[in-house]
Amino acid sequence: MNQPQRYALAPTWWFWNDESTLRLAAPWLAVSTTVATLLSGALALGIDSLAAAMTAGATIGLGTAIGCLGLLERHVRKAAVRRR
Repeated sequence: MNQPQRYALAPTWWFWNDESTLRLAAPWLAVSTTVATLLSGALALGIDSLAAAMTAGATIGLGTAIGCLGLLERHVRKAAVRRR
């Protein structure tokens, strides 16, 4: 935990580059990202234009995936601080 997490929820590359962190967080990350992607796809279905729907779905999906990474990293950091 040498480097702080910048911009409150933005995930940091050095944190997720560690093999043990990714191995432990992969199931949580897969479930949260899948749910977020399905929800963003359902929201994008209400848009009439195909290009706009694809753009909205991709933007919402990417944003939620990055948000899930950031929230999971924040949770792991808080748990690590509590253990000390």
